[in-house]
Amino acid sequence: MSNKSIESLEYISDQFNRYLAPSIFLFGIMGNIMNCLVLSQRTLRSNPCALLFLASSFIGLISILLGLPTRILAGWHVDPTATINWICKTRVFIVFSTRTMSIWLITLATIDRWLISSINIHRRQMSNLKNVKREIFITIILSILSYIHMFPCYGANNIDAPLKCYENTAGCLLMTDLTYVLFSIIIPLILMIIFGLLTISHVHPTIDRWLISSINIHRRQMSNLKNVKREIFIIIILSILSYIHMFPCYGANNIDAPLKCYENTAGCLLMTDLTYALFSIIIPLILMIIFGLLTISHVHRIHTRVAYIDNTVRTIDHSKHVNQNSKKTDHHLLRMLLLQIFSLIVLCIPQAVQKLYMTFKPFGSGSKLEDAIKTFLYNIDILLAFMASAMPFYIYVLAGGSVIRKASINLIRLIQRKIAC
Repeated sequence: MSNKSIESLEYISDQFNRYLAPSIFLFGIMGNIMNCLVLSQRTLRSNPCALLFLASSFIGLISILLGLPTRILAGWHVDPTATINWICKTRVFIVFSTRTMSIWLITLATIDRWLISSINIHRRQMSNLKNVKREIFITIILSILSYIHMFPCYGANNIDAPLKCYENTAGCLLMTDLTYVLFSIIIPLILMIIFGLLTISHVHPTIDRWLISSINIHRRQMSNLKNVKREIFIIIILSILSYIHMFPCYGANNIDAPLKCYENTAGCLLMTDLTYALFSIIIPLILMIIFGLLTISHVHRIHTRVAYIDNTVRTIDHSKHVNQNSKKTDHHLLRMLLLQIFSLIVLCIPQAVQKLYMTFKPFGSGSKLEDAIKTFLYNIDILLAFMASAMPFYIYVLAGGSVIRKASINLIRLIQRKIAC
């Protein structure tokens, strides 16, 4: 009975890799390409939050292009990461580091929405393209550094692991899982929730967005393309540096690992897991929650000031029409952000939980059926994580309102005109 159950789980896992993974790949590539084209249009690219979405979509495209094809091949038992060390190490490093970059960029977008909605002039001024570009650079560097240990830690041909490309030692497993769970999942999601809630309170329907902006000029000025571009650049660099260790840590042909392409040593596993858990999950989530709560406190301050500036509102009523399009864009960007946060929580948390579970209860500690269940769930969690990278465009179209839909239609018309010429 146990053998039949194991065979059934392996068969179902293969079917998911054969048929679900290609669908995720196709829709993910098309969606992220459309995101890059739509968000790079002049009407959106000057918005710091939109620039962060653009950078996240581009990085998500890289993650899908270089990470998902091997899962498709695994469904047919021809996965090169299972037997070739350098492919195992490189693929794992790219997937984990880019995934961390992407989720942290969304976290920064959440913080940007909180900054721009603040009544504090200096805080609003922090939201600008210059700061965003710097943040992107830092994020890329830290993400690369967080997972650089994967090169020595991961290896192919692992047996007692959910994948043949997996960590080689218990230390590497612990390091990788904690890094991934904390820095790539938990912390970013917590920060998204916090700042999302704070931002929601800022954009309460009873308070006009232009009124909030008029209170504090310096804080409003912080939300610009210059800061966003800087933040995107910093995030990309930090994300790359956070996972650059994967080249020496990861290897193919691992046996005692969930994948043959996995960490080679326990130290590598510990480093990778800690980096992913802290920098790709936990810290971003915590920051999101914190800034979300701070945004809520902002709205209470705004309510107390409405009575005092009522006369001022009448004198500048003519400016409302001028700022209407900008407010509408910000509102739709906030909706897009909140829906994407929800999807990240649903699709990324399972893998974080599974990796932590396998860290403290590794392969070989239970029956063969238990190991088969771990492998099956881990493969499903991998596909769910790739779905998170594939869904942004469809989320933006659904929640972006007329702003994103009009931008998409304009892009399609532009392409049609160029083809006709």
